Amino acid sequence: MPDTRDSEFALINTQFNNMVQQIGRARALEKGLEHRERVQTMGDLAAGVAHDIRNPLSAISLLVGRIRHEFKPEEAAEREEFLNFTKDVKDEIERLNNIVSDFLQLAQPSSQKSEIVNVSDLIEELLRLLESESLSRNVEIKSSVDSNLSLTRWNKVEAKSALLNIAMNALQAMEDKGGKLNIEAKSDSQWIVIKFSDTGPGIKEEDLSQVLLPYVTRRKGGTGLGLSIARRVTERYGGELAITSERGVGTEVRFHLPVSVVKDA
Repeated sequence: MPDTRDSEFALINTQFNNMVQQIGRARALEKGLEHRERVQTMGDLAAGVAHDIRNPLSAISLLVGRIRHEFKPEEAAEREEFLNFTKDVKDEIERLNNIVSDFLQLAQPSSQKSEIVNVSDLIEELLRLLESESLSRNVEIKSSVDSNLSLTRWNKVEAKSALLNIAMNALQAMEDKGGKLNIEAKSDSQWIVIKFSDTGPGIKEEDLSQVLLPYVTRRKGGTGLGLSIARRVTERYGGELAITSERGVGTEVRFHLPVSVVKDA
């Protein structure tokens, strides 16, 4: 409600506005708790299934490798066809194993310890990894990183995976028409902010509240785990992940990471 000069109504307005703000904060907290509960429930289920699947997958992969080595046909054409078919089998086994690994990463707390991480180095490595992928999708990548960026406490393996997930989501969203991806990083005394901004098709407003939940995807063939895993491994070390989007304009994903060490000027 707008401010008023009437002292009696001014008090009522202030109390009403405070109540609306509290309701807003309560709803935001509710959504966060709903997300954590859903992740935990689905994660527990995934962990149990993944554990039972991984061992047979490893055995099958070893057997296929042995078959490829010991039972190759002598005739060249038959041998080539045999190796192609068995390679397809091994590739599909590897794909299943990667899905199982995603389930386990979502479900289980990290067994690896956190360490002081230089985000600048992570982004440099990320740009090298994305170079060929961005060219093949006609996406131009630009980066802007503060020269005196603070350090944070994270796990390097999980950090790289989280950043790569977000970047690949952006590239895949723009693969039809190409576009631009801007990667920025800056910090103040409390937070490091890493921002991924793309010029893709954007996400519908009604879908924004769902895309961070596990197993929710708007991309054909997607697992719906990339954003959830990125969010979880960010929150695990005291950070936050936020996403905003506008149809026809693009999407922005922001990592907020607590500062652990401030670099000297």
